[in-house]
Amino acid sequence: MFFIPIWEDSYSKSLFLNYLEKRIRKFIFETVQTNQITTKNDVSMKKIEDFSLTRIHLHENFEFLRKVCEKGDACLPTTGDLSAADLPESTTTLLTTSLDKLQAKTNAFDAVLKIADSIPASTLAAQADAKRDKAYRDGRKFVTAMADHPNPDLASTAKTVLFLYDKYGDPTNKSQDEESSSLYNLMQDLDALEEGVLESIHFTEWYAYLKDCQDEFLAADKQRTEEKMAKETGAIKTAQTEANQAYRELVDVVNALVLVNGETPYAEFIDFVNVQIADKKAIVKSRSTKSANKKAEEEANKDGGETPQSVS
Repeated sequence: MFFIPIWEDSYSKSLFLNYLEKRIRKFIFETVQTNQITTKNDVSMKKIEDFSLTRIHLHENFEFLRKVCEKGDACLPTTGDLSAADLPESTTTLLTTSLDKLQAKTNAFDAVLKIADSIPASTLAAQADAKRDKAYRDGRKFVTAMADHPNPDLASTAKTVLFLYDKYGDPTNKSQDEESSSLYNLMQDLDALEEGVLESIHFTEWYAYLKDCQDEFLAADKQRTEEKMAKETGAIKTAQTEANQAYRELVDVVNALVLVNGETPYAEFIDFVNVQIADKKAIVKSRSTKSANKKAEEEANKDGGETPQSVS
């Protein structure tokens, strides 16, 4: 599609490449606006799917970009790679420039996040989270041991409590926000047990300690959030926005170069990114469903009616 001439001097080459890059970029933004990219034979070609990174959490956003950069560096046909030898130099240069820009913006995003994470409240929150994790695990070990108590009544009661623990899985393996949510739900269930149940298996002190640890973490997390907002909110937002924009530009370039050079040089990268997008879409959907179910349950409890059927 693109004719690459032989230049007599580097200045002429530079002028031509600048001109060609503008042509390719114009081609990109006119072409990738359509929802379906096809070949001349109307055979569907690979493309990176649309996905707004603002729908996921801040650190998930960074981790997504980090993985994209890592994969791009490993498999995209950029300048100097053997895989780019048979491709037009202009398209390789354009792709290299786009990937380098994304890597630079992602590194800047990472640097700002590290500064924000270095505030004193972040250390306090991490320590409180570790303390909360241990309180959960130790309490569960106690209940597990009581489930094997020689007294069948005590063992039965302990199994009831253990069932509630198992209901939410191990929250210590989740993100801090998800752990807080799981523990909140667990505590709601434990508080709903009949009076005297926890006392009968000597679990009240363990439970009170877990509650204290949860409250301690939530207070530290609130302080961390407030300090981050005061210190780095503007810088983080700017770095995140610029990195996400660089990602969108790379997506546009790759999708357009599929039309220029065919999908083979970019297929591995496209497949990888689409898998990451599908994973993030599933997480967003899960959170949306949980939020809708929680809101419906709260409304039902407020009205004193029955809990409505969960959103699926």
